[in-house]
Amino acid sequence: MGVGKTAACRKLQNKLDSSVFLDGDWCWDMRPFTVNAETRAMVIDNICHTLNNFIHCSEYESIIFCWVMHQADIISSILSRINTGLCRIRLISLVCSEAELEKRITKDIKLGLRGEDALERSLGYLPMYDKLDTVKLDTTSLTPDECAERIMAVKPFIKGAVIETERLYLRQMSQSDFDDIALILKDPDTMYAYEHGFSDEEVSDWINRQLMRYDKYGFGLWAAIEKASGRLIGQCGLSMQDAGGKEVLEIGYLFNKAYWHRGFAAEAAAACKKYAFDILGADEVCSIIRSSNIASQRVAERNGMKMVSSFVKHYYGIDMPHLVFSVRRG
Repeated sequence: MGVGKTAACRKLQNKLDSSVFLDGDWCWDMRPFTVNAETRAMVIDNICHTLNNFIHCSEYESIIFCWVMHQADIISSILSRINTGLCRIRLISLVCSEAELEKRITKDIKLGLRGEDALERSLGYLPMYDKLDTVKLDTTSLTPDECAERIMAVKPFIKGAVIETERLYLRQMSQSDFDDIALILKDPDTMYAYEHGFSDEEVSDWINRQLMRYDKYGFGLWAAIEKASGRLIGQCGLSMQDAGGKEVLEIGYLFNKAYWHRGFAAEAAAACKKYAFDILGADEVCSIIRSSNIASQRVAERNGMKMVSSFVKHYYGIDMPHLVFSVRRG
């Protein structure tokens, strides 16, 4: 578009260890350049395939991707098809003043680097970025190297973090989190809805189940890390669950009882709802809660959910009535 994204990303790549860079335009570098429904679908396929390969390659710590993404639908169509559960996403839009954009595009046209229609198209895109839920970086008076420095300074790159809230990071859990997860799952008070505290084997199985979900779906229950202390204080996330014969996308939450009644579950659940709608493109998200678990029901209600159905789950030798709370995309 002319704001210097490719040059800035090249500088960024040089500053980040174990990084890889993809410019979306490379995925449909054709002659003659043709834009239609078929080529649009093709370029999105090419981008998502390449990004997923980068994500699954253990050699890379940072993946840099740039493209002209002036509409939320473009961003969501890519995010919904890549394994975001294995990485942390940071969305940044590079913009500049209208006068600076006109100067840069006009120069490129004179050099034969862009077609005559590029100026009108780029100027039309510029105000559309204001509507995006992204961090805006004005490049008007910045060099590519300065842009790269500003990008790195937007937020710390927290390895493995998927969602960030005011007080929490939600990141993938692993078996190295066993002790902290066990404090939650082995406590009978915390696990009263399950009718028992877990054994070591059940804790390990629980963590492995999340790892399998990350691999299969790109999401699962994530470890909730309190920013102030750096401690793992709970878990919250998304999983596919059976709700009385219907498979639904569920928000689940479970916190160390030392952190109850402080709003952490509601904060994390709200962020997971936003992630489900904005990143995964879900139309509906649910929370399945035992009928006796009033506290969790209140969290669901604070998350904008309403009770829509009920069913009985047989678990641990007990028939347990459960309620299904649901909210649809607004």
